Amino acid sequence: MKLIVKSGYYSTGETFPINIYHGQYILGEDPATSVIEAPSSYAGNVFELGNIGTLEACFVRNLSTTTGKALARVIKGYGEIRRNLFSWGGLTDQRATGYDNAASGIVYRNAAWNVGYGVNLNTTGNVTVDGNTIVQQTYIGVYSALGGTFTIKNNIICSNPGSGSPLSGTYGITRATGTMTDTYNDVYMNTNNYAGSTTGGTGTITAEPLFISPSTKDWHLQATSPCIAKGDPASPKKVGGANVDMGAYAYYGSGSYVTQVGSANSWTWTNPTPGCYVPAGYNPPTDWSWVLWSPDSGRKVPQGTATSFAWGAE
Repeated sequence: MKLIVKSGYYSTGETFPINIYHGQYILGEDPATSVIEAPSSYAGNVFELGNIGTLEACFVRNLSTTTGKALARVIKGYGEIRRNLFSWGGLTDQRATGYDNAASGIVYRNAAWNVGYGVNLNTTGNVTVDGNTIVQQTYIGVYSALGGTFTIKNNIICSNPGSGSPLSGTYGITRATGTMTDTYNDVYMNTNNYAGSTTGGTGTITAEPLFISPSTKDWHLQATSPCIAKGDPASPKKVGGANVDMGAYAYYGSGSYVTQVGSANSWTWTNPTPGCYVPAGYNPPTDWSWVLWSPDSGRKVPQGTATSFAWGAE
């Protein structure tokens, strides 16, 4: 069962934790505008997943000072965490994502900042951590705490991007136990980039990722970023055939606008080209539906009719 979370702010009146079990799929309309925020009085995980649950394209936050919990946690079976945004209060034991017990799954192309842990792997299961941007973490980017099997690739982990020094006491990737393969990651500007019998494998770089604007939390890559096309060559290629980029956001440069065909009151839309601009708003709303504009983007492209819109860069 798929539940679409319309753009909006969801906090008071919600029941936490929000459980995603038994094939349930929560999909945000847009990861920047489908915001789920736990109130300061709540002291638990915001989302709990298991038994083939999926959370995708939501912005998940927590106002509490609780520690030892996660914004999205897979507690049993299998769960997927895809293309979300995560942010908390920055305390060292506040976790963006976590896997517990014997849970397995994938953490794919999420952006997490101002958290203690980006990914906490407290599981004996199998987990792939692929293409995430974990920044401004106050403790550990990716941590394996139990004897599972973990594949860590195509990620950017940087405690203090755009600065000359790391946040004190931070780690990039730490392996306490388990079997870990970490390749094609950019692990940079952490007090310790690696710890616990892992040093970075094939394709690993240690370089300033060159985000558009760390101060405004814009984690897209600049044109000169060393992370562009430096991901695992065995991963699915970007649109156009280049190797995948490291991090949550693929770089396509600047390009054309989405093509509008038809009259002002009855628009249809062609498929956008890589690097295009997409409509970012409309007034008044009519009956647009939303689709992904490329395989590795959380943004949506409208389809249907409307009267006016504003252009926004992906």
